[in-house]
This record gives sequence, C-alpha cells and structure tokens, in this order.
Amino acid sequence: MTDEKDRSGRGAPPDPVVSPGLEAARREFAEEAWREAEEKYRELVENSEDLISTHDLDGVLLFANPALVQLFGYPLERLLGRRLDEWLTEESRSEFRRMLASVTQEGRADGFLRVRCRSGQERVIQFGATLARESGREVVRGIGHDVQRRWAEHALRLSVGRLEALLHNIPDLAWLKDERGAYSAVNEALARFLGRSRRSFVGHTDREFFPEEMATRFEESDRQAVERGASVQILQEVKGESGETRYFETTKTPIRDERGLPSGTVGIARDVTERRRLEEQLLQSRKMEAIGRLAGGVAHDFNNLLTTILGYGGMLLDQLGPDDPLRPDVEEIQRAGERAASLTQQLLAFSRKQVFEPSVLDLNAVVSEATRMLRRLIREDVQLLTSLEPDLGAVRADRSQLEQVLINLAVNARDAMPRGGELRIQTRNVERPAGAVPSGAAVLLSVADTGAGIDAETRRRLFEPFFTTKERGKGTGLGLATVYGIVAQSGGEIWVESEPGRGTTFHVALPRVTEPVSPAGPRARPESPLGGSETLLLVEDEEAVRRLVSRRLESLGYAVLSAGNAEEAVGLWQAHRDRVRLLVTDVIMPGRSGPQLAVQLVASAPELKVIYVSGYTDSSIVEGGVLAAGTEFLQKPFEADALARRIREVLDGPAPNSPKTA
Repeated sequence: MTDEKDRSGRGAPPDPVVSPGLEAARREFAEEAWREAEEKYRELVENSEDLISTHDLDGVLLFANPALVQLFGYPLERLLGRRLDEWLTEESRSEFRRMLASVTQEGRADGFLRVRCRSGQERVIQFGATLARESGREVVRGIGHDVQRRWAEHALRLSVGRLEALLHNIPDLAWLKDERGAYSAVNEALARFLGRSRRSFVGHTDREFFPEEMATRFEESDRQAVERGASVQILQEVKGESGETRYFETTKTPIRDERGLPSGTVGIARDVTERRRLEEQLLQSRKMEAIGRLAGGVAHDFNNLLTTILGYGGMLLDQLGPDDPLRPDVEEIQRAGERAASLTQQLLAFSRKQVFEPSVLDLNAVVSEATRMLRRLIREDVQLLTSLEPDLGAVRADRSQLEQVLINLAVNARDAMPRGGELRIQTRNVERPAGAVPSGAAVLLSVADTGAGIDAETRRRLFEPFFTTKERGKGTGLGLATVYGIVAQSGGEIWVESEPGRGTTFHVALPRVTEPVSPAGPRARPESPLGGSETLLLVEDEEAVRRLVSRRLESLGYAVLSAGNAEEAVGLWQAHRDRVRLLVTDVIMPGRSGPQLAVQLVASAPELKVIYVSGYTDSSIVEGGVLAAGTEFLQKPFEADALARRIREVLDGPAPNSPKTA
C-alpha cells in the first residue's frame, strides 16, 4: 500500500493525538462562548427599542421583549400564551393570519398591523416575521417598529433642527441653563458678543465669563424665575468683547421636567442700548425744557429789575462829579448790575428765549475766525488743532451765538487740561437717522480734549444751569447750559462722549441747508444825540421800569405819555394821536400784547414808528414777525440812555413800513 503524500512529495503527517483533558477544555470554552453570546443577545433584545416577539404557528405569543410589553400596556404574564390578534383591530386580524400563512409557506412575511393598546390608543406597527426552529419545533420570530413613534421622533428631530436654526439666527442673545446654572446651549449671537465659541459655554457658569458682581446679578435673576415659576424681565448691563457696555432687556423663563420640577432656565436678551439712549435723551430734553421755562421766567423778571437798577444807577452817576466820594460806590453797583445782566442773558440763551438773528453760515469760516480768538484764551501748553471738511454744508444759525458755543466749549476743554494737552476742533457732513434731532443731512461740529474725562453721573447733569464741577467762585455753571440753549434754538442737538481718563468730546449736530451763505457783517448804527422834543407813547406793565424810562426821557426834553397796559395806551392814543410820533411798548403784557397794540395804532396812523422792548423774546413773537428784518427791538436790561439813543435813531430814520399782524 502506497503511503499518501502531500503536495511537497512527503508523506502526510499523522493525526494529532488529542488528550481527554484538552477535549474537555475545548468543550468548556465553546459552552462559555455560547453563554456569553446568548447573554449579549438577550441583553440586546431586552434593551432594543424595536418590538421583538416569538409566536407558534397559530400566532400564540411565546416571548415578548420589554419594548413590546410597554407598547401594549399589559403585564407580560397577561400577554404570554394568548394569540396576538386579540389586541389587533378587525382589519389587522386577517392581515396577521395572512402573514402567518405566508411565513409557513415561504419562510418570511411583512406588513402593517394596527394594535389596540391598554390605554385605548391605537398604534400602527410595521411588522416582519421569519420561520425559525427552537427546541425542536418551528416558531415564528417577529420584529416590529412603532411607525407613529418613528414619525414622532422624526418630527421631533425636524422640530429641534428648526428650533436650533431659529436660535442661532435670531439677533437677540439666547441661551439654555441647567438646574445648576451651567450653560447647556447658547446661540451664535451670544457667542459672538462675548468673543467665544458656542461649545466653550457648555457646562460652565456665569462666574467663569463675567465679573463677580455681574455674575451674582445674573444668578439672582435666574433664582427669581425659578422661585416664581414664571418669566421675569430685567434690564442688564453687560460689557462685550469690544469693551463697550451695552444694555439688554432680558427675559428669563423657568424650564420644568416631566414631573413638573425645575430643571433650568431659558433666557433671551434684546439689545436696547440705542433705545435707552433715545429715552434718556427724551427725558433729559423734557427736564431741560422744564428748567428752561423756569429759567426764562426768572430771567425775564430779573431783567425788569436790572433795567431799573442800571437805569437809576446811570442817572445817579450823571449827577456825581468825578471826584465825588460816592461815585466809586455807585460805579460798583453798576458793575454788579452788568454782571447780573450777563447772567440773565445766559439764562435766556439756555431757555431759548433770547434774541435770535439767524443767517446762513459757513461753519468752517466761523471756526477759522474763532480760532484766532481761542488761541488767546487757551494756554500755551494746550495745542489747538482743526480738521475742517472742505465741502462742508451750510447751516442756519446766529453767528455770534455759534461763536459763543465755540468759546464756551474751548474754555471748558482748557480747564479740563490743567497740565496741557490737545484741543481739536473738527467739522464734517453727516447723515442723521430718522427720529434724531436734527434728522437727515446735518453738519457735525466736534470739540475734543485730552483731559481727565467725565464720569457717567456728571455727564447726566452737564447741561443743567448752575451745575458745575469747578471750585467755588470759579464758575457759574451757566456755560454749558448756554451752549445747550443756543444749539437747541438753532434746531440742533448736542451730546458728549467721555470716560474718566479718556478725554472728552462734545458733538454739535446742526441741520444742513442748501441756501447760499449770507454776507457777513453786523448792521452799523451811527451815533445819535440823546434828546428831543417829540411826544412818545410809552407802554410798560412794570411800574418801576415805566417810571425810570419816563423820568429819563422827560429829562431829555421828550413829552412822555405812559400807560401800564394796552387799554390805557389806546385811551391816551385817542386823546393825543395827533401829537404822538413814536410808540415804545413792551412785548409781553397782561391782556393785549405790544405787537397787537402796535397793529391797532399803526392801522389808523401808518406814519407811527414803533420800538419794542422785552425781557425775553418768546418764540411765538419771533414767528409772528416782530423781530423780522427792520423791526426795532431793544433787549432788557438796558440803560435809559441806550433807549434814548435808539429812540433818536428811529425818529430821525425813514418812514416805517406797516408792521406784520402779530
């Protein structure tokens, strides 16, 4: 017998001899592997979300995994040993029998079954079945999916995706926090505002991103929302990545789990910085308007008193010789009265009730002319720089008042730099947003210094009359109040940008106009004698002023008919109309005003000339045409000689035009 050889030509090796011990070890290993596989299979089946079951060929349930038991809602022992079609709807029972027959004949089947659950709810199952053998007999193994649940899960995923898209695309800052106050999600706007990635927030609290005081406020508002069980709204101040402080209107709402217990909060914060700025401007404007009305009224009364003081003081000086020992005392009274008159003029500027003579101006020319004077006002250690836009638009304003604005702002800048620095004046064209004052095309004047800066509390009160940060005796507190009034009267807005240690910039926005620039130059008045012999009708409701003016004019040779109101004046006019050459009347009086009186008298005597005097010029009077070009007006307080000189000029001047109806 020939030995078998392997492919190499050598004889085949003999079968290995396996010892009984090794064979037993193999069997034990195989059994252990089978047990592990069976355990893993059982674990997989029991933890699967799919519906897994085993039936006999008649449809009796032999095994059901927990997912199927949970769907049906009955205990396992209630289900085992019973036909599955007991829990199916009528139409699904025939479908189930068809599937069993198909499995017996073809080895597999699938279809949709509608199940009646214990809760009374019907669920649709996508069911698949295969033929198998267990313990020596044929069984049907089934696996199903709750179609409605899958659709619900799919819809939930879509909903979550849409919610995430909404969350990340809204401009508001939005976030979710867990019950510990740690972030579980933030949107792109919040991450961008704080200069971080969205992922860096997850699991971290406010104390890891914000200063302690701010984080404490955030935590307190979270706690309030949870304790109240309802949304809370707060205004939060937050410093972003750029270092700018922004204000947010924040709504925080508690989140509850399926048991109704607090599980965190959801927050949405809307940036209201600009709205808050506009609200503060409106509030400040209303406050300043109220102060202005008070200041204007006080200034008007003071002007009447000062007219009397200065008038009688001037008359007394005329009677005192240069060497009279009383003359220095009277001169001091006069100087005090003049200083008081200057203060009242500033109050009138603030309250926008001063004489306003607007013209179309080139602001660059005003700045260039003013800088010559400013260089004498500021110290040598303050460098004055200008940056003027070449094609700057024109503005409508009072030239002398704009110069006063520049002087006041420059002096404030100088005082803010006791050790020297840089004062920069800049002009440029800007476009203002809707709702701003002024809106649309505007010209911006900016005056900046490199001084110590101003804190927030001081900024809020800067333009109030008599508010000053200067030492006692070094400021009246009316400089910036005057600037505010002039700018407002010109239809513009003034605001300040400043922080301690970072200098200060005042911005003045004025409406841009398209009319050509008016020719410069004040109206010149020739020197005139004081006296005369004409008859004058004087109408003044303030008795002290009336007596003063009458006495002085009579001493200069005039015949004066004096009245305390329009009614008295009409009576005097009717009795002496052929003699009266000039009407001198206060603007604001009880009953009929001075302009109304003038209209009545001039209607019957067009040759009558008129001079108006007033402690202030109300806006309605200006619009009525009293202060139109050619109208004669004298602002109180005035010295009696100044009125006498103006009277002589008017009497010697050309015949008047009929005044406009007031």
